[in-house]
Amino acid sequence: MNHHLALTLGMWLTAALPVAANWVPATGNLANLPSECGNLCQVFPVPNSARVIAGVAGAGVWVSRDGGAEWTKLGDGGEVAIRNRPQQILFDPANPETFWEVGIYTGPGVVKTTDGGRTFRALGGISHHDSLGIDFSDPRRATLLATGHEARQKLWQSTDGGATFRELGANLPADADLTSGCLVLDAKTYVVGCWGWRQPGGLWRTTDAGTNWTRVSDLTPARGAAILRTVKGALYCGSEQGGRVLKGTSDGAQWTSVAAPGARRVAPIELPGGVIATLGKDAILISGDEGATWKTVAPGLPIPPGNGITVGGLAYHATAKAAYVWFWDCGKVVLPDAIQRWDFVRPPNPAD
Repeated sequence: MNHHLALTLGMWLTAALPVAANWVPATGNLANLPSECGNLCQVFPVPNSARVIAGVAGAGVWVSRDGGAEWTKLGDGGEVAIRNRPQQILFDPANPETFWEVGIYTGPGVVKTTDGGRTFRALGGISHHDSLGIDFSDPRRATLLATGHEARQKLWQSTDGGATFRELGANLPADADLTSGCLVLDAKTYVVGCWGWRQPGGLWRTTDAGTNWTRVSDLTPARGAAILRTVKGALYCGSEQGGRVLKGTSDGAQWTSVAAPGARRVAPIELPGGVIATLGKDAILISGDEGATWKTVAPGLPIPPGNGITVGGLAYHATAKAAYVWFWDCGKVVLPDAIQRWDFVRPPNPAD
């Protein structure tokens, strides 16, 4: 066969390769694990690793090295056990063996590990937090920001790496209402998402380390959802309205609402190549043009039957080229089909 013809055919075949045929269960031995309301809280792929971490309400964080077939509890025998309902893990960009976990209800609220989760230590003596922000532009990781959970004007700041925290919530205007997702852009610039039962919600920004705040958007971010900062600097968060995502400028000063038909109220994520992804009704939605257009991939998401099921969110494991979606309810055990995984041949691309 002609070399150029073979090369062209090979490229065509590669481009035509199908993605994985279906979603597969990845709950493994976490199925029916004793828990509480919110049972399977979150899934966190570990950067540059084969590992994936799952947070279980009241039962700690668990790691899998085989795509969810087997899970092992982290932190046993360390200084402190994680007993909260995990809401967020932030991995240090310089070393993912160092990460911070933040959660709601039972304390401690913020913990840190420097050994990949073998041991944890509690930070600052605070608890009950939806979100954590860290100034990763500072090699000391000195500035941390933690929001509350379903609590008005609750916000804590640390400038000593989490050794101590002081409450900043009183500086927020009253109509900021319930704090939720947050992002630390640098030591003085923070963005906080707020929602409310009686207030419309919005996004608030400070450029003086929390002394003064400006409302930069009256759009309501999805409650509890993290704020994404992409490699290009753009900001994204889910919309409480649904069917949309919120997009912010790199400094967090301006926000717009971007249509994403069928999008759920979950945090958007970034895929390799700068592709933005969120979760639709029963599939993943991806955009390569910053939300102008969307494509559906990984259809047929099997949502567990029954009332009271909540779709927890979407995560992507770049090392394994696998997407994860998880579910929870207010029962006392982890649902048998709480985690579902979709294996891609290559990272999903809207151009395919």
